[in-house]
Amino acid sequence: MSVQVAVTAGPSGWWRPPRDAQTTAEATVGRQVLVADLSPLTEMPAQIATAEAEFARFLPLSPFATLTTTPGWGVVRVGNYVGAWGDPNHWPEPAQIYRASGLSPAQCVSA
Repeated sequence: MSVQVAVTAGPSGWWRPPRDAQTTAEATVGRQVLVADLSPLTEMPAQIATAEAEFARFLPLSPFATLTTTPGWGVVRVGNYVGAWGDPNHWPEPAQIYRASGLSPAQCVSA
């Protein structure tokens, strides 16, 4: 089965389907699929908040806890850096972590 949709020009040159295309049986199925696809997105803010709360709970127990004392560094930013750095024992001294992060003004071209 093929579906043909006529396309008409809308305001400012944008293209839009005609209104009667939205009343077909296929449009009903399309709306159902769209609702099913979008419903996980409505749950995402709560899932992000839960993940941040869990990270905030475990961060003080980690060797990276002091990073949250840096002005403007919350658990999300620290989490991004911790994910990039990995095991802190891999780095012999803090200066190497600092340089590897691109935070060293002496080595950063954009500084």
